Amino acid sequence: MKLLFTTLVCVFALTITSCKKIAEALQTSISASPKVIEFEIPKLAANTSEVTFKEVQVKIDMDSLVKASAPGFGSRNIKSIKLRSFKLELSNADDASNFANLESVNGFLNCEGKEPLQVVAIPNNPDTKASILNVPISSEGIELKEYLAGGTFRYVLKSKVRRATAKGLNARATVVYDFTLGL
Repeated sequence: MKLLFTTLVCVFALTITSCKKIAEALQTSISASPKVIEFEIPKLAANTSEVTFKEVQVKIDMDSLVKASAPGFGSRNIKSIKLRSFKLELSNADDASNFANLESVNGFLNCEGKEPLQVVAIPNNPDTKASILNVPISSEGIELKEYLAGGTFRYVLKSKVRRATAKGLNARATVVYDFTLGL
């Protein structure tokens, strides 16, 4: 009887360990980008303090986004979401109005019930004409799942304005996320 009990305990322990290893083996990582976010940056006045120049509400169907890149997985399988890249582009930039007008750029993620989270930053943007800005991630490995899982959130963009812009600017943001998915 004691031998039977010991055998059953060993089999049970092996089964649990094996199931955990199988679940870990069935994890996958994907990179996915929702549709490009288009918005307008209003005409900006020079300012030595940081000002919010745009707040954009974003809605993402996480289930569809995940399924498009990893068939067989869905939003319920998301274990982790991290920011891979954040690129801003201006379609109507010129010599007087472009990213050189901005001394710094800071991007925050806001969602209801959470403190704003800084996700991207350029503290010293070069004073060089540019219509594309790849904004570095503030801190590698920031976990965004709690902010993005609901599918509705806001990006808030702030800047110190080095020189006033002569006009409003048509902008688009391309954001890529890294997902860890599992059972």
